[in-house]
Amino acid sequence: MESAKFGLVESDIIQLGMDYRGGSEEIYRCVKVKVELNSSWRRKGAKFSKETHEKLKQLTLTAKDEDIMSCVICLGAIKPCQAVFVSSCSHSWHYKCIRPLIVRSYPQFVCPNCKAVCDMEADLDDDEL
Repeated sequence: MESAKFGLVESDIIQLGMDYRGGSEEIYRCVKVKVELNSSWRRKGAKFSKETHEKLKQLTLTAKDEDIMSCVICLGAIKPCQAVFVSSCSHSWHYKCIRPLIVRSYPQFVCPNCKAVCDMEADLDDDEL
């Protein structure tokens, strides 16, 4: 039997069928679905994310403005609210793009842009703070 139409909201539960005999046997169970809506497109970047994005632009060493905030692996733009990996030589990439390179050579990291090598497990010296 078809139910009346009404709008769904986040966390609604839709039940298809009914449980018979208390659902004790698999053939007598109903199907329940919890509604999770993807509303991330409505969210705006937080002030912190936008400020950090601007600071990240200033830290990069690239001379061309159009190349400052682009990932050289996927060639996509680096935007606020994205996970970003910044190397010790100040190059930056999307974390999901650079992760395979990080995992493969961990704890050493070789920058794919300038071939600089850094030890990601090295202790900080007091004079560097």
